[in-house]
Amino acid sequence: MRKLLIKTAPEYEMHIGGGWPSEELSKALAGFTEVLVVSDSRVAPLYLADVEAVCQASGIPVGHYVFPAGESSKHLDTIRAMLMKCAEFGLTRSGVVVALGGGVTGDMAGFASAIWLRGVPFIQLPTTLLAMVDSSIGGKTGVDLVGCGKNLVGAFHQPKAVFANIDTLATLDEAYRLDGLAEVLKTCLLGDAELFQAIVASPELGCTEETVARCAGIKAEIVERDPTERGERKLLNLGHTAGHAIELASEFRISHGLAVAMGIAMVVRAGAAKGMTSLQARNAILDGLEAVSLPIVSPYPVRELVSAMRGDKKRSGTNISLVVPEELGHCRILSLPIDELQDFYGADNV
Repeated sequence: MRKLLIKTAPEYEMHIGGGWPSEELSKALAGFTEVLVVSDSRVAPLYLADVEAVCQASGIPVGHYVFPAGESSKHLDTIRAMLMKCAEFGLTRSGVVVALGGGVTGDMAGFASAIWLRGVPFIQLPTTLLAMVDSSIGGKTGVDLVGCGKNLVGAFHQPKAVFANIDTLATLDEAYRLDGLAEVLKTCLLGDAELFQAIVASPELGCTEETVARCAGIKAEIVERDPTERGERKLLNLGHTAGHAIELASEFRISHGLAVAMGIAMVVRAGAAKGMTSLQARNAILDGLEAVSLPIVSPYPVRELVSAMRGDKKRSGTNISLVVPEELGHCRILSLPIDELQDFYGADNV
């Protein structure tokens, strides 16, 4: 079991390894008077009973709320139902919410815990590769605003602890594995060129404990320096500006990870055309994404995506932030006037 200390305010530990670490989880639950486990309809049948058993062994009353799996549930109506469950269960300020599942579960359970009774603690139990390397770390919580955009409603709310059970990755289907692999490679492009090249050569390395630990460490260091995304943390949005627009245009039929891969490809092609991305990096990134079966072509033209980007949460006034790779392992943040987006990406860039 690896332990990673994430030095935000407050600090917390991320535990990475096989199995549910009952002793460590029990310690994290010590002192709480109630536990409400939030999960989805795909994950709950696999792991809810095991997690509830660990909680019950600590002698704490345990309840659960299970919502329909998928991005289509990530909206305010589901949050309202979660809050009603908190009330029905009697979750007090000395209680804790446990998020058991992928990124959607963690984002929503974290947001519900941030606003229930003006804030109660929560613990992340990520069960997908994407959640382990990205969304369970850093305290971003929230939901989509239907018809408007991704994660427009939310709060920063750091978890009390994160427990990444690597064994759960064995139950991922190919679509979820690819989603996570996109976030793994995105993280490598920010600070680990060697790991990027290793995974491209051997994609199975993407789901290992070592890879999760290295990617989590990169994200943790960035989050520690910029917990509320005022500067450097914007780097973690590589591929997300176009990626969120692709998700929205597809009505979320295209999953987050695949959309991010397309978004990375789009910004890399644009960056190379503008002289910001080296041709060597451009070719290595595009070839690498294709080598692990990630898409590099969007089904939507730039002009259609730019309209969705105008409502992105990364917009500030008349400008929007883009992250542009310069070389493998090194990216820059570009603040671009929203009216120049189409010219930057290029009319033929898909």
